[in-house]
Amino acid sequence: MTFRVLVVDDEASLQFALKELLSRQGFQVETAKDGFDALAILGTFDPHVVLVDYSMPKMNGLELLQRARANKPDALVIMMTAYGTEALAVECMKSGAYDYFVKPFNNDDFEAGVAEARRFARLRAAVVEAQIAATQANAARPR
Repeated sequence: MTFRVLVVDDEASLQFALKELLSRQGFQVETAKDGFDALAILGTFDPHVVLVDYSMPKMNGLELLQRARANKPDALVIMMTAYGTEALAVECMKSGAYDYFVKPFNNDDFEAGVAEARRFARLRAAVVEAQIAATQANAARPR
């Protein structure tokens, strides 16, 4: 399974850096410059993880988080911000963010966070497959 990541940030240099970093790890990466571009890409790219900058023009990261979760409930959203506060972190997590990073972040910590999201997504997919198999087996069993 190719692990897909969507990076949403209005800073082109950070988009490029994260795309390079994640691509070297074997992830398929797309980028978007704002929330509206991200919503358009969500319809066709179907990412496992969406990395979202909190402070963007047109649509902030929290609004994108809520829209992304409504459109792609299985996608794990990781919020990134240069203006990190404990209150903002709590608000993001309560809104459904999988994780939260304050910029500038340590690349090792960031890579570990994305790797953990990949493990979680794979485990969740395996559970769903097992549930489907169990349901099919129960349906096929003679009564």
